[in-house]
Amino acid sequence: MSQTIHLIGCRVDSGKTRRGCLMGPDTLRTAGLTEALCDHSLTVQDDDNLTLPDLSDITPKGPGFNIGWTRVIAHASESAQQTGTPIFLLEVITTSH
Repeated sequence: MSQTIHLIGCRVDSGKTRRGCLMGPDTLRTAGLTEALCDHSLTVQDDDNLTLPDLSDITPKGPGFNIGWTRVIAHASESAQQTGTPIFLLEVITTSH
C-alpha cells in the first residue's frame, strides 16, 4: 500500500526583510516535486496553500502574524495526519553578510 503525502503550501512572508518567500511553495510545485514523490511510489495529495485567518483577536499585530501562522499550520498538520504525512512547502530566504 502506498503512503499518502499531503503537500501543504505555507506562503509565510512575515518576520523578514527580503521579499520572495511567497513564491516558495509554487516554485517547488513547478519544479516537479509532486512528480518526484510519485516516482518513489508515494500517493501525493496537494492541499494547496494555507491562508492566514482574521487576526483581530491577536495583539500586537507584528508577533500576531507568527501566532496566526502557527495556529493555521498546527491545524493543517493535525488534519493531514488523519490520512497521511504532511509536508509543508515554504521558502527560507537568508541574508549573507
